[in-house]
Amino acid sequence: MTQPTERRPVAWWRSTRRAVVALAVIVVIAAGVFFFWLADALSPKQEPPMKPDQVAAMENDLRAKGSAEDALARYGAALQQMAHDITALVPGLKWHWNRSNTSVTCPGPLADTRGVQILPRHIVFEGPISDEVWPQALARVRERSAALGVNEEFVYADKPGHHDVAISGDNGAEIRFGTRVAAVLSARSDCYLKAADL
Repeated sequence: MTQPTERRPVAWWRSTRRAVVALAVIVVIAAGVFFFWLADALSPKQEPPMKPDQVAAMENDLRAKGSAEDALARYGAALQQMAHDITALVPGLKWHWNRSNTSVTCPGPLADTRGVQILPRHIVFEGPISDEVWPQALARVRERSAALGVNEEFVYADKPGHHDVAISGDNGAEIRFGTRVAAVLSARSDCYLKAADL
């Protein structure tokens, strides 16, 4: 009786196995490249840093506008006038300043400069503005905002008992006016250099 001979793997299976492994490696690499490309394509593009002479030119333009401190006084006075206009329409309605004055870095290309946007204190009223008076109050705020160079309106809310409007300019300045439980006025200036940087 003859002993069965040991069978060795067929050579084609070895070559097929190598091909499958190679194909799997190629698929993994291709997937990695694709996801890297996709992540790069979807991420926001970073602007190249400004050159020193470009920053200097922008700061010279800002220098001609006056100081951030002057802008703070101007915006604060405008908010106060708006508040007086509104309380004249709603007898007995009182208001107070809320928060501290602060500043933030300018957006966009001006972010590389020493310029800042001023955020004056908010005005908070001690009650809401009724739907009947709202159109007149908004008209007063529009008039005062125009003097600051802001006149483009965006309405966040306009329904009974809840109104919220941003009046902005293409220079980054904005007046925000709204009423719900209480009425609120706030502002953000366009870009200025602080007096120390003028």
